[in-house]
Amino acid sequence: MTIEVAHFTRRPAPGGFSLERVFRDVRTAMPDRVRVVERQNRFLSQGILPRLRDAWAARRYATDVNHITGDVHYLTFFLPRARTLLTVHDTVLVEREAGLKRWLLWFFWFRLPAACCARMTAISEESKQRVLSLIRIDPDRIDVIPDPVSPDFQPVPARKAQGKFRLLHIGTKPNKNLERVLEALSRLDIELTIIGKLTDRQSQAVDRSGLAVRTLSHLSDADIRGEYARADALIFVSLDEGFGLPIVEANATGRPVITSARAPMDAIAGDAAVLVDPTDPQAIREAVTRLSGDADLRGKLVERGYGNARRFRADAVAAQYADLYQRIADEAEGRPK
Repeated sequence: MTIEVAHFTRRPAPGGFSLERVFRDVRTAMPDRVRVVERQNRFLSQGILPRLRDAWAARRYATDVNHITGDVHYLTFFLPRARTLLTVHDTVLVEREAGLKRWLLWFFWFRLPAACCARMTAISEESKQRVLSLIRIDPDRIDVIPDPVSPDFQPVPARKAQGKFRLLHIGTKPNKNLERVLEALSRLDIELTIIGKLTDRQSQAVDRSGLAVRTLSHLSDADIRGEYARADALIFVSLDEGFGLPIVEANATGRPVITSARAPMDAIAGDAAVLVDPTDPQAIREAVTRLSGDADLRGKLVERGYGNARRFRADAVAAQYADLYQRIADEAEGRPK
């Protein structure tokens, strides 16, 4: 019997499509026993009335399983609890605030949605533990299902060694640690490509670094894949992540990775990356110097990376969701597990 599933998705703000890409790949790889229809919000997630309108409208599309795929947690409010699944990507929304605003976000984005859904998923064990630190909920109600790497990321042969060593850095939000990376790499004979719009402060840090820097923003999916292919390595030493998909994208492309020796990045990378303390500029600098000068190390990391990327194949992730959808549907119908 086919399970009917609604993927409720946010209306993306300009330049913000990461969640949409993730679940597009999940839908494409979903086994035949599950039929998924995307239901995108009419309004941006801004203001009380637009959010309430979208939450109320979601009732019309309720089906066997209703999956809120992230960010717009308030869509759980009017959906049937026994048939609703909520995916939490991270808890930064609450953690970066204080006072009344923090309480309101905690209540309307975590406490109340958790009470309005049958089950939740987190994209990493770290994300699950952070949810558990915020709200009282049976840990067995939260399944860990990782983000998938898009099948569009395929191995690309490394370029011949010539000119400056090319590092790729993705993201400019504070958690991406860009200013410390620029400090760490100051005056090295490398080229750094940054994907994301720079703040004035970050632009000043670029100027101080003395590095050869390329800055790019609002890239298409194909353009982003092209930047992975152009790079010699990825530097992704975030202070905090819900998951860390660029690690796996670099693995799948065949590019070595330098990432943070903290959760969840260390677990996502496994043995397929050089791990560093993201708060230590000297450690970051030494890792880049070592990787750029050691072709054997790069080769080993590339081979390990291919194996690591297989853990996050879209069909494997989609199969995990399909099993969870079946479980939710069975429990809602009162069928034995």
